[in-house]
Amino acid sequence: VDIDDNGTDELLMLNTRTNAIDVWEHGIRSGERKLLFSLPGAPHLQDFIMIDWNGDNAIDLVTLSAKPPFFRDGTNQLTVYRNDGGLPWRRRFPWRLPSRS
Repeated sequence: VDIDDNGTDELLMLNTRTNAIDVWEHGIRSGERKLLFSLPGAPHLQDFIMIDWNGDNAIDLVTLSAKPPFFRDGTNQLTVYRNDGGLPWRRRFPWRLPSRS
């Protein structure tokens, strides 16, 4: 997915060791990838999706963090990183989601 409109696709990877989304760029000529940046997520980062969250035709990033319920303070949180026309995105709209038993 070309997240920064530079004509080169980037690869986004969930890094469960650092609770971050790593954004890698592919070098067209060299064939090598380089780490552009890491977006820190909430603890216990589980998943992410690329979507136009606010209808502005820019790809935003939404992450889901889920702390297992066997911890006394188990939580679920959805966080939107809005693409305002530059990288990295700015963290916006963290929502705590109710947990179900």
